[in-house]
Amino acid sequence: IKGMSQTIEDFRNFFNVEREKEVFLPSAAIENALKMVQGTYEKEGIDVNLELKSEGQIYGFESQLCQAVIILLSNAKDALANKKDDKKVTLTLETKDKFAIIRVTDNAGGIKEEIMDKIFEPYFTTKPDGSGLGLTMTYKVMKEHGGDIQVHSDIGKGTRFTLILPITRSEKPLLLEARTAKPKENF
Repeated sequence: IKGMSQTIEDFRNFFNVEREKEVFLPSAAIENALKMVQGTYEKEGIDVNLELKSEGQIYGFESQLCQAVIILLSNAKDALANKKDDKKVTLTLETKDKFAIIRVTDNAGGIKEEIMDKIFEPYFTTKPDGSGLGLTMTYKVMKEHGGDIQVHSDIGKGTRFTLILPITRSEKPLLLEARTAKPKENF
């Protein structure tokens, strides 16, 4: 029960609506997320390839984007746990059209097709000690930022999560732009 109450408190803090949105560089959120998992990654023998090719600004909550990336990096670490060697995660940021594209790719075993439709559902987990809220929160962060999340997985090869966020050119994007800015194709 103590663990569940802490999870609920973390969830409340994560989505605290009293904060104001800000303009930030997604590269800063990515670098902060990587710093948070770096020690664990080194201990687990996971190599990280970081490629930051964009500096478009995002309007939203840097701390939420950082946490979303940490969740994806943590899931990649867990997926790689049973792999003996050649553990790799690639973390990229690029701009396509008016969107910042963040990809977290691992070379683990992939996600089974029969559970792919469930991974964003609250409380669904394949981990004995998981809460089932990580990908749900990541999905919510993307929606709150006017973005999207996509997943592609090949059994035996790995999984790629793609975060798609609209880039803003001003401190506060036009309401119409923020509501209608959606990617036209898969990234």
